[in-house]
Amino acid sequence: MSTTVRCKMICHHIWPQVEAEPEGQQRVRLGAVWSADPCEENAIFGKLTPYGEIQLSITFQVAAKLEVGAEYYIDIHKAE
Repeated sequence: MSTTVRCKMICHHIWPQVEAEPEGQQRVRLGAVWSADPCEENAIFGKLTPYGEIQLSITFQVAAKLEVGAEYYIDIHKAE
């Protein structure tokens, strides 16, 4: 039986390429969403995941598909 954990994250920042990153990659930071309005989906995600942060180094092609301020679902599955 596999279990999936779904998080809803907002893209906070996409850095320009820095020397520490391999050529062709960018660093991206996403954080957990929340809302004070209990009728909004983000309030549910905020209650279950009150804090979360993910930082990734990804290729330019993938980073180009992300937008600062946009929200994304992140699904976590156990690797078997």
